[in-house]
Amino acid sequence: MNTQEIINRLCIIKRDWPGTAQDIDRLLLADLEAQLRIETAARGGSANATRTIAKILKDNAEDPRESLRYPWVDGEGRQCVCDGFQAYRLREHLPLIERPDDAGRPIDLDRIFPPSLNGWKPLPMPSAVELRETISVQRAKWTGRRKDFLPIWDFGPQAPSVNAQYLLNAATVFPDAAEIFWLTLVSPLVVRGEGGDAVILPVRCSAKTQPPVRSEDEQRAIDAEKAQQEANNKAVLREYEEREKRSQAVSAAWDIRHKAQLERIKAQQELKDAKDEAAIQAASEKIVEKYRAEGEARLRHSAAMLEADPTYSIELEELTEILDMVYMVA
Repeated sequence: MNTQEIINRLCIIKRDWPGTAQDIDRLLLADLEAQLRIETAARGGSANATRTIAKILKDNAEDPRESLRYPWVDGEGRQCVCDGFQAYRLREHLPLIERPDDAGRPIDLDRIFPPSLNGWKPLPMPSAVELRETISVQRAKWTGRRKDFLPIWDFGPQAPSVNAQYLLNAATVFPDAAEIFWLTLVSPLVVRGEGGDAVILPVRCSAKTQPPVRSEDEQRAIDAEKAQQEANNKAVLREYEEREKRSQAVSAAWDIRHKAQLERIKAQQELKDAKDEAAIQAASEKIVEKYRAEGEARLRHSAAMLEADPTYSIELEELTEILDMVYMVA
């Protein structure tokens, strides 16, 4: 986005945007920051790669999986980006948006990338020019809704098909990649360049048939991928069960907290209804007991919330109120 485009965008925002001046400033600042990242990348010779990866992240902005909306750095220091259909691990970091502290735990791309390409089959990597031409021709012929357009690059009747735009992304980020590797018709395709690697999920086509295994190395690779997939499925199941357990713990803690609150309110009413000194004394002692019980229940509920969501935090005002309840004296 050049200066003229930014000015045009500002004029359109001022004309059509119903928000405040602060909203306009925020949107314009986001545009300027994006432009600055592209200019910084251009000075380092990685403008096209930065523009491509930034577009993936921009398209991820509304993804319900917040952890995919931002890049992250893995244990080997690689800059990682994933949208669920394509993933990148970059040894040379690009000037991308920063990942906020509360973005959640990123996914483990080691579950997706194969540790070795031994036994995998190479295919010629199409050039960016070929891919753009293919996408343009298919778009020109497309008569359906724009959002449903899916350009396809077909490697052959017994080879995978893939989203041509994803393939163009990989060709842009890794212009030095001469080959793309595949194992089965449903396995992710792997692209490797000097600056890192990428995987792209294939497009499943019922008309295609898996060719017979050609070597022992290929069979070992297929067996290894199946074992990894089974391990991934078990890990996903464990994570789901753990999340469900934590969710149930939060619900149970909330029920206890709500019950304690009702009992405290009931005790307050009993104090209001007390007629003599003995009844007032008994009701007062009961209120102290119920306040403490409610405070402890709220602490347990907060602990359950933190266990379920590490980004959860309790406001200082609420924590002070809880502690006053727990440690109040008659």
